[in-house]
Amino acid sequence: MIRRGWTTSFYDVVSFVNNSWSTCTRKIESERLRTSRYNKQKLRGEEYIHLRDANNNNATSPNWYVGSPRH
Repeated sequence: MIRRGWTTSFYDVVSFVNNSWSTCTRKIESERLRTSRYNKQKLRGEEYIHLRDANNNNATSPNWYVGSPRH
């Protein structure tokens, strides 16, 4: 039994799935880039919060450190 048009419809479905997959991937990537672009200052601030805490705690540097008060 030969189905007419079956291969055409099968390839149409495969093409649709591939196009949908690439569209979803593109949307995810663009959303990730947009998030990093618009939240750059906030993300950068979270990166340096530990450095700010260390400066506020008046942490003692080791004596081999050049800027140390014991040097």
